[in-house]
Formats: sequence, C-alpha cells, structure tokens
Amino acid sequence: MKAWIAWCLALMPIGAPAAVTVERAESQVMDTPSPLQVGDQLLAYQRNHQRVTLQSAFDFRLIQAELQPLAPLQLEVMRGDQVIEITLAFGVAEVRVRDEAPQSEAAALDQAWVDAIEAKDWPTANQLRDQAVSQWQGVAGELARLRGTTAMFAERQFESCDSWAEAERPRVDHPAIRALLLEQQNHCIGYANAGGWKRGLVLLDEASAILERSAPESLLKARIDALRAQILSFSDPAKGKSLVEAATEASLAACGRCEAVGVIYQQAGDVYANLNDYASAERAYRLSVEFARALLAEPDSLATRLRPLSRTLRVMGRLDEAWDTAREALDAIRRSSMPADMQIPFLNSLGAVAANRGDFREASRQFQAAVELGERSAPDSLELANPRANLGWTLMEAGDFAAAEVQLRQAVTVLSRFDSGINLAVVLAMLADLETRRGNDEQALALLDQTIAIHQRINAESVDFGQVQLQRALLLERMGRDPQQSWDRAMEIFERLPSDNILRADPMADRGYAELRAGRAAEALGWFSGAIELLRRDSPDSLVLARALQGSGQAQLSLGKLADAARDLDLALSIRARDVPRSATHAESLHAVAQVESARGDQDSARLHYCQASEMLDQASFKVGGDSLAQARFRSLYANIYRDCVEAEALAGDAESAFAALERFRARGYRAALEASRVYGWPTLEALMLNQDMEKQTSTRANDLSLSAEQRLSAQAEAAKLGLQRAELIANLIKELPAAAATDIATYQRLLGDGEALISFSTGSHRTVAFLLTRKHLRMALVEVGTAQLGAEVDTLRELLSPAITEAQWRTRSQRLYDQLFGPFAAQLEDIRSLRIAPDGPLHWLPFAALWNAQQQRYLLAAHELIMADGISAQSPQSAQARRRLLAVGISLSPEQAGAIPDGAPRLRSGLSALPAVRQEIQALAARPGTRQLLDREATEASVRRSVSTADELHFAVHAVLDPVRPMESALVLQPGSGRPQDDGLLTLREIIGELRVPHGLVVLSACETARGRALDGEGPLSFARAFSIAGATDTVASLWPINDQSTADLMTRFYRYRDQGQAPERALREAMLDQAKDRTPANDETAERGVGGLAPRGTPLSHRHPYYWASFQIWRSPNANSSGRPAAAK
Repeated sequence: MKAWIAWCLALMPIGAPAAVTVERAESQVMDTPSPLQVGDQLLAYQRNHQRVTLQSAFDFRLIQAELQPLAPLQLEVMRGDQVIEITLAFGVAEVRVRDEAPQSEAAALDQAWVDAIEAKDWPTANQLRDQAVSQWQGVAGELARLRGTTAMFAERQFESCDSWAEAERPRVDHPAIRALLLEQQNHCIGYANAGGWKRGLVLLDEASAILERSAPESLLKARIDALRAQILSFSDPAKGKSLVEAATEASLAACGRCEAVGVIYQQAGDVYANLNDYASAERAYRLSVEFARALLAEPDSLATRLRPLSRTLRVMGRLDEAWDTAREALDAIRRSSMPADMQIPFLNSLGAVAANRGDFREASRQFQAAVELGERSAPDSLELANPRANLGWTLMEAGDFAAAEVQLRQAVTVLSRFDSGINLAVVLAMLADLETRRGNDEQALALLDQTIAIHQRINAESVDFGQVQLQRALLLERMGRDPQQSWDRAMEIFERLPSDNILRADPMADRGYAELRAGRAAEALGWFSGAIELLRRDSPDSLVLARALQGSGQAQLSLGKLADAARDLDLALSIRARDVPRSATHAESLHAVAQVESARGDQDSARLHYCQASEMLDQASFKVGGDSLAQARFRSLYANIYRDCVEAEALAGDAESAFAALERFRARGYRAALEASRVYGWPTLEALMLNQDMEKQTSTRANDLSLSAEQRLSAQAEAAKLGLQRAELIANLIKELPAAAATDIATYQRLLGDGEALISFSTGSHRTVAFLLTRKHLRMALVEVGTAQLGAEVDTLRELLSPAITEAQWRTRSQRLYDQLFGPFAAQLEDIRSLRIAPDGPLHWLPFAALWNAQQQRYLLAAHELIMADGISAQSPQSAQARRRLLAVGISLSPEQAGAIPDGAPRLRSGLSALPAVRQEIQALAARPGTRQLLDREATEASVRRSVSTADELHFAVHAVLDPVRPMESALVLQPGSGRPQDDGLLTLREIIGELRVPHGLVVLSACETARGRALDGEGPLSFARAFSIAGATDTVASLWPINDQSTADLMTRFYRYRDQGQAPERALREAMLDQAKDRTPANDETAERGVGGLAPRGTPLSHRHPYYWASFQIWRSPNANSSGRPAAAK
C-alpha cells in the first residue's frame, strides 16, 4: 500500500495542487440528492486517519477504484467559498471530475482516455488503453486493466472483453480492483456466451471471498453475492434464495435505496421465479423497474428489467399486462445504444406472450423476426436458440413437422454446447412433443425422460416440470402403460396455481381428453368447460381455445347433445381453418363436424367432410418429415379419419370411391418404405440422398464456432437452398415410387392374373368394409361388426390354442369369423387360386389359414394360396432356382450354454431355453446345394451381417423376443460376439431396418411371434416381418404366436422340400402346412418354444393336426416389387 501511495505521489509535480472540479454529479439514490454538486472542487481525502491532498482528477479516479468500494470516502470539498467535509459512499452517486490543466503526463493520458470513452471514440480509447497499460505501474496499472475491460464491455466487444480480462487478471492484486475486474469479466462472459455461467460463477465466488476478507458489509460484496445467488438458483434454489435475501439486506444497509439495490431486486426476482414463487418475483421485479424509472436509467437497463417482469406476468396468466410490458421492453431496447442483436430475446418474449394468448400468427411473426435478426447479426448467439426453438414450436402447431424439426434440432445443437439446464429441458420437451405428434412414442418418451432428469436436478416444482409430467402421462397412456404417477405429479403442481390462472387451462383440457378416451364423457365435459372458461377470458379466438372446444364438442357428441356439440366444433373448426389450414388438427376438426352431421342423419355432408379430412391428412403427411416409417406412425394416429371416409363411401354404395380411399391410405407409410428400400441407381433417389448428406454437412458448418461468422452465414444460406431443392426432389421421387401415391383400380386389376384376387378390409368402430378385387370385378360388402367386437373374436380364437380345446371346437369358433369375413364373397372365391389378404386392425393377428369353411368342410388354406399384403403386388412367384444361395442361421443352445452374456442383455435373454430341433433344421438345410450355415457359436451378429450380402435368401431358426417397453429393441437372439452394439448378439428391429442390407428374395423367420409387434393403427404391426421387408426382402415367412421347436423344424423341412421341387414360397408354405394339418402323430412332451412371453398356449395340444402346430406361419409379400427388386411400374 505504501509503495502504491509513494508511486502515485511521485507522479505529481511539487507545487500547488491542480483544481479537481466536479463536472457531473448524478444521484444514484431515490429521492436523495447527490452529496457532491457540479462545480465542487475536491481538495483532499482521508486515508488511514491522515489527510491526503488530491493532486489531480487522475488521483481521485484511483481512490474511487482502490478505496471507495471497500469503505466510504471522506472528502474535503470547496463549495463556493466554504470548505466542507462530505462522505461519498460507493454506489450513491455517479461523479465525473476534470483537471483544469493536468500537470503530469499520466494525468493527461488519463483525462484523454476518459474523454475518448465518453465520446465512444473506440479506436482512440483502445490506443490510449495500450499506452496506459504499458506506462502505468502499481495501482494505476491495475486501474488501467479494469478500465480497459469496462471499456470493451461498453464497446460491446464481449468476447474480447472476456479474453482481455482473463489475460490481464493475474496482474491485478488490489482487493477492490480485482473484485471489480472479476465482476466485470462475469458480465462480459454473460453477454459473449450465456452458457458460460459456470465460469462466471467461479469468478464471482473468488470476488466474494476477497471481499469477505476485506469488506464483508460492503455494497460491492452484496452486489456480487446477488449475482452469485442468481446463478445458484438454477441448481440450488434454496441456497440462492438465502444468499439473495442476505444481499438485499446488506445493500439496503450500505446505500439505502440506491440504484444497485434496484439491480439486486431484479436478481432476487430471478431467484424467486426459479423457486416458482411468482408473487414474490413480481414484487421484486416491480421494485427493480421502479428504481430504474425513478433514477432515469438508460433504456437498455430499463428494458432488461421489464423483460423478466413480463415473463412473470405471463406465467401468472396476466397476459394483457405481460404483452404491454414486453412491448415496452422491446421499444426501450430499440431506443438504446445496444447492438441490433440484443433485440432477439425481447422479440422472443413478445412472441411467447402471443403464444400463451393462443395467437400463433403473431407469435410466429415475432419468433421469425428474432430468428432472421439473429441469422444476420449473431448466428452463433445462444440467445438465438430460444426464438429458434419457439419458431419450431409454432411450425409444429401449424403441422409443418419437417420444418419444425430443423429449428428445434438446431436449437438443441446450440444449447447442448453451452447450457445443460432449463433452456435445454424446454427445447427437449418441444422435440418430444414433435415426436409424439409423429407417433414416434419411444423416441418421445426417451426425450421426456431426459427432460425430467434435468428438471429434477434443477427445480422439480416448476410449472415447466408439471407440463413435462403431463406430456409423459398422456404418452404413457397412449402406449398402454401406467400413467398415474406422472398424472398425479403434474396435477399436484398445477393445482397450486390460483384457480383463475390461465396456465391451468391446458392441463384441464388434457385431463378432459383422458376422461374422454376412458369413456367418461360427462367427467370430460366438466374439465373442458373449466378450461374454456379460463381461455375465453384470457385467450379468446385462439388455437388453445380451439383444442378445448374440440374436446368439449366430442364429449357433447358422446352424450347425445348434438346442438351443443355442433356449436363447439364449428367454432373450433373456424379457428383451426384460419390459423393452421390443411393441417392434421384442421382435419381432426372437420372429421368431428362430420360425425355430428352423421349423427343428425345428414349423410351426404358427413361423407363430403369425412373424405375432405382424409385428403387433408394426405397433404399434412408430407410435412411430417422423417422417413416413411415416421409418416406411417403419424397416419396411424388418425386412422379412423381414413376409415370413416371409406365407410361413408361404402354406405353411399360407391365401391370404387371407397376402395380408392382405402388404397390412398395404404399408399403411404409402410408401402412407400418398402418400395423405397428397393430403389438403387435411380437418379432422383441418389440426388435426394446426396442432397440430405450435403445439408447435414452444411448444417454442421453453420453451427461450427471455429468458423468465421461469414463462413457460418454462407453455410446457412447453402442449407436453406438445399432444403428447397429437397422439396423438388421429393416431389419427383413420389412420381417414381408408385407406392407413394394410390393407383387407380384399373391399374390394380391389370396386375392380377387369372385365378388371383385381393381381399381387403377396413375395420371401423361399428362395421367392417370388405372388398374383393379380381381381374374383372370389384365387389364390396358391409359387415356389421366393428373393431372392438372383431378384436374380441380374434382374441377368443387365439385362446383356443390349448390342450383342453379340440380341433372340432376350434372349427366351430373359427367358422364364425370365416362367415363374417369371407361369406359375402363365397361364390366369387370358388375360382380363386391365389388370394392376397390386406388385413386391418385386429385382423393382423388372425390366423387366416385356419378359418373353417363349414359349407365346404375345409380350412381356408385348403382352398387358396394365401399371401398377406398391404395391397396389390406385382411380384412374380419366385421359383426355387438351383443356384440361389441360402444363408441358414440357427441357435440351438440356451444363452447359458452359448457362453458369456454381454452386460445389459439378460433382460431380453432371460428365460430362453435350448432349441434342440434347431440343429437338425439347420443341418438339413445345409445339405441343400448353395447353403451356408451359421450354427450356434458361429452365428454371431457380426458374422450374420457379413454373410447377408453374399446370400439370395435368409433363414433364421432362433429365439425372437419382443420388448414391450422399447418395441424397436425387440430382437432376434444370436450368439454374443465382441459385445459392441453391432455384435452384441441381439439383432434388433432398429438395426434390421436401418443397417441391414437384405437380399431381394425370401426371408424365413423360423422363430416366435415374428409377425407381431407394436401395432400402428391402420398400418399394422411393426414386426420382424415388416422390418425385413423394409430392409429389402420381397417375401417374408413369419409367425403369429410362440411356436413349438420340434413341430416347427418338421414344418420347415416340408417347406424346403416343396421349394426344392420348384414351388413358389406361398405354394410351398401352403403344401407344408396342409401336410402338417393332416399329421395325426401325437404331440410329444417337447415344450421348447422359440421365444418368450406373448400369447403362448396354456399347454400343448395333443395332436399335430391342431392349428397351433401349423397355422401360425404366414407369408408377407412386399407390394409393388417384382423379382428383380425394382417397382413394377418402373419397367
């Protein structure tokens, strides 16, 4: 200290001191004048109880930085002709002084530097800074480093400010100056990189520790602790609250109602908001704004205090106040000297209020403005992530899922680099919502669980956390899993809100939909009515109101209140038609209106609107994004809309229109996925794949912070251009892929040969529509049995796979289904040799082969070759060519016998027995020319992957296990290999579809339940049979239930015997199954089955004649593929 004093005084010439005059003195305390006045001359100050003369303005600025933050300055001042003593505490006034004539080089440099900063002459200021840093020593040198950092912040050079402070901080030791430098560097970090809060907290912790030793009751200590509390409240809210309340008390004691207290009130508001104490947050924010207004704060300071107040008002449901406050904040930031990109969060706030009002058009406008501004001025800014995510959300509400996903994933990419907290959680929840709307439930649930983990780490009592729990409850309910825990947690949080808070409206509507799905329409109506009351007051004419009205209308319809239903549904339709035209939600409203019209007896209007809704869904599906499976999942959510169009056309007697409507539905999803998997060498597909790869690369460059801003902007522009090109390529691809669009009936009929037919079903709520298409005729029948009744019939029939049930009893029960489904076409089926069956709903689980025709006293299989299909196939029957190479894969050993089980695998492998008959099955196949076997320890996943590409046909005799929790992780169980994901011995559905290149030939799945899987309504099961078809197989033999090991080996021996005689797969399977059905050999006690769980019989039937032994297998044919694997229409 003595060295610093000695050096400072050594700068001053001997003689009379220069006049240090106050040229500006602005009070920083509400309703209190500044202790100093303009014109005052500063003579001296007290230091260690000794009078020290002020030699220059530079001298005063040194003690302002060195002494004043730690203790009030005691000044001797000449005011007029009187000498007075004044106490000047830190933070009570903003004082600017000047020398009349600086008497040293250091003082002159100091004054010139201060003037350059005041004038915002940054080149001059930076030049003078460098001189000061190189020339000044001791505390003056430390002041130069602090002022240099502060000037860079004022220049808005935030990254430079941070790097400069980081480099110069080791040269700053004085307690007050170091604490001030640490505080300023934290501000620089906050603006340069909002995700750098962890670094900022480390700096603030050091500053607080310094001041705890040197000035524990100082305003600077309180100010720094309030900043610490603000950051800590995200991870430790209770500690943050305690710290900020102590800081508030300390600041009031230190300076009364000074400006710093106003800033601390704002930080206290942030802490309270993170604790969900919104009433306390509002009070704190309003006090902060009051300070800013009273002290005529700069516009940017006022704006930054208004924005969190607006957010709190929005959360409290006071949307008009929130809008006005957000609008004022945006106007203030635009009046300020802040750079344009600082408007981004304010535009985002305004959009958020508009979204809460339900005004998605205004919300989208504000979010889009924020994104466009950010892309021009701050493409790498963390602040851009929030409006980008919110824009994605509004696009999602409008049904443009593909565009929404781009925005949301870009937001996640940025946030994941900088911020693993609440901001990331909010965007992940949006992405989960998107996947839920697509029907990708497993991915949605994984995202929600990731989001919940973040909330539980930071704040498990927030409204955001309640919303996520609500999302999870609804999703679990749809997945058939227990949602109660998530329901209870969500409602516990929302019920704490005041009864008139608009944020209760969405949960109330969600609960209403849950009650409606459970068949409790009256209870549902109560929830919807409460939501509507809140929304009409605070969010009228909005999409959120439309959703509640939609639910209310559906509840009224269920209760038979048609007039009230029509009123609510018409209003919902008008809002959605205006705000989200031709979206899935628009189609949903139109469909509900049609239901009311049908209930009123106006079938013509109902038919029109049912089919308009169906067409809307077709258009909406092109905006879903993702692959064809994603589109299939999406359409499965709205399958009843398609079915009701089919039924309405059928009720009108228009068979062609009804069949066309059904085929239009089936022309998407799985069929398009199957067809696209076979397209190689086509220019459009190759261009599309290249386009997607290039867009991925450019998006990566656009978010690469190691590149310059100009390079990133160029990459963003390139990515946008590629997106437009992709839209054109997709349109061309649809023309090249016939399955992507429905084919007219005449074209279908030309694909059928003599003796061939398609029977196609559409299962509705009350009736089933059946079609029989032959080369010359289309016939239609209405069967008065709906989905629920059919499902019960199918389940009952499957339960007859029991030793207590004789074959005669099976025939009696299966005859009923035969008469219902095939009876209407009995005469036409007489001449049909090959029958393709396109099932729907519960019919996917029906063993058609074993339906009993009592009139002809034979099973359906005895009359026809049966092929399961999604529609018409141009597939030519495959002959058994001598040179066709077969890869036969088998596991006869139990997992314990096979060796070590990789970590994490026992859940799927537990309970699996040895399959001794598999060895004889594989060895018999290996005796055929051209067959390569992989048996037991040879059959690792890696070996299978390598060998598939060299085969023409595949045969798997293994355990198949269905994962009810994660359906895409259902797997064929192979030999564990290296343990890597691609060699862990579990060949999953996900891997088959995404990674396996399957030959365009026959795949036989001699395993349990390989035709079963998660059902997508209207699309069928996502089964192993489907997966191999998508991966490239043209024909797939698969099973409907757990199969007996020995009888399956016998069936497969027969099947390949007929194949070797030149029979096509469907004919060979038919002959083998009929042979098995005639086998009177008693069943032995062999109970091994090639899978676990599922619908295994309660015991083993006594004779191999029983359908349990032979009716499980079906052959699935991929549509629109000929034997070369190319779509037929491409020939």
